[in-house]
Amino acid sequence: MPRPNKSQQVAASAPPVAVASPAKAFLHCPVRGPLAVGAWAKDGLTMTEEARRIEFIQFLLSRKYPPENIAVETVILKNLGSEGKNKLRCDVIAYRVPAAEVAHLPIDEKIAKAVLVAEIKRDKAKKLSGITCQLEPAMRQLTAMSVLGVYWDDVHRLLFVKQLLKKNGDEHVEIFQDTLANLPTFRGVYRAKLLTYADLDKTVNVIGTLLDIANAMRSHGVNDDPTRYKETVKLLLARYCDEKEGKELPGEPLALQVYPGADPEFMKRVKASYDLAANRYSKMATLFHPTKGPDLEEPALRSIIKAIQGTEFSSASNETMQQVFMSFVPAVFKKSLDQYFTPIGLIQAVVQMAKPGPNDKALDPGMGTADFLTAVMEYRTQRGDTDIVQRVFGIDIDPKAHELAVVNMILNKDGQAGLLREDSILNHARYGGQMGVALCNPPFGEKSIENRPDVLKHYDLGHQWAFSDSEKNLVKTSDLFPSQQLGILFIERCYKALADGGRLGIILPEGYLCTPMYAYVRQWILDHFRVLSLTELPRRIFLKSSVDLRANILIVQKVQPKRLRDLIALDYPIHAEMVRKVGFKLGKGFQPLYVRV
Repeated sequence: MPRPNKSQQVAASAPPVAVASPAKAFLHCPVRGPLAVGAWAKDGLTMTEEARRIEFIQFLLSRKYPPENIAVETVILKNLGSEGKNKLRCDVIAYRVPAAEVAHLPIDEKIAKAVLVAEIKRDKAKKLSGITCQLEPAMRQLTAMSVLGVYWDDVHRLLFVKQLLKKNGDEHVEIFQDTLANLPTFRGVYRAKLLTYADLDKTVNVIGTLLDIANAMRSHGVNDDPTRYKETVKLLLARYCDEKEGKELPGEPLALQVYPGADPEFMKRVKASYDLAANRYSKMATLFHPTKGPDLEEPALRSIIKAIQGTEFSSASNETMQQVFMSFVPAVFKKSLDQYFTPIGLIQAVVQMAKPGPNDKALDPGMGTADFLTAVMEYRTQRGDTDIVQRVFGIDIDPKAHELAVVNMILNKDGQAGLLREDSILNHARYGGQMGVALCNPPFGEKSIENRPDVLKHYDLGHQWAFSDSEKNLVKTSDLFPSQQLGILFIERCYKALADGGRLGIILPEGYLCTPMYAYVRQWILDHFRVLSLTELPRRIFLKSSVDLRANILIVQKVQPKRLRDLIALDYPIHAEMVRKVGFKLGKGFQPLYVRV
């Protein structure tokens, strides 16, 4: 096997990242026009507060608020503090009349015409102070009971309303929180109503919402990661079912929401949704065991459902749901033997190099958590492939890995039907000759072995090899190895599954491709495949998983023996690369490296 002979800087395995807008870019506000402010802060990664204000103003316009009635950075109370130098401002205010008509009025008369006040933060870190120290005081300063308040950041979009209550014979104003979906259109009257599917917000930061779920569980004493994982996944699957029903019955309220008032039917509704999820996703046997319903007490359940009830999950992007999935994995997947995770960017690079086609079936015979398969679905979906979920197949013997693979596929357009939990090496004939593409990052090392003679006898690479009489080529003998590494057997396992012309994309340790003791492996590869590409990866690319090895991406094609002999006679070319820059920090922190483009 030839070694790469040229060095290039390739970012093939870099995870996709958000990049900053050009430094000289300006924002355009629907109310104030062009602004000499960029959309991104100095770090090039965080949106400016001005950009968040514009997001919110655009939302108000979608609710029929006239742009001429909206003002920004308005003083609503002067002369605060011992020296009277401080002021209370609001980020956005909406009046019942054009803002120009009230601009000359004293503050008291001006704010008497306000119908809405909003506090905008660029990120969720200042949510508590933004609500308690700015939004609520502003709402109390605007004396009309009909005035509405809104809090808006990168995760939370909340509506606040006033209610007059009596306690101990005295009347006082209470401010209650509601979902922003219940914000009425301009001049409309606020009414607490039940959420339907049409009310859900597609723009909410899903990752941030899930962090809110974790925090809500912690506040109710749920402190261990596996329990939080299990309850979060069950909630997501139940929510998927709830949203599917909501699409079919657009006027009906969603089940997974907290109704106003005591809501005595809350647990009954929730359990019914969980039962639907347990039946629909029946492969998740351990997730919905021993009970199909939630394993949280009602107060905790109310908190986490309230955190998600205004968010739509089923339309979230594949990239977003992949981040969601990877946030679950460390809590439940206990690494055993030499199993470890492949960086998502590297997986995407292998898929792009293997080029799954519009009629190809794709298989990962050692799927782990099915990241190769979700990457195939994303790759084909981006090309308009409408039935790729029916053409992806995966096998893994580990029950926990299989369960996580099912979750991963559900979160990525639900391609779980083709996943099997079985011994892929034992069942070597499964999918024989059917696959257009096979993708694999097999377990490596001396601990990941197969030693059953009845299994090894079905593999050329389960046999010992020796030099022929001419000592030019290695040939298979009738003797079996006492044991063989799974990483080697998976090469042949993928070959068995491929149709003629099918491509294999596999990650292999450099030792298999370079050292004398594995010469027979290289001989077998060259005898059975046309080698298309060999890419050497940086040594520390898997260090996040406490694995430090030099690995390669090998892309090969299964061709008929005569065709292969003809290609060899022609000394066919092989693409070779050496990757030196991967787009993230090579260490256990695994931080992405952001760039401005």
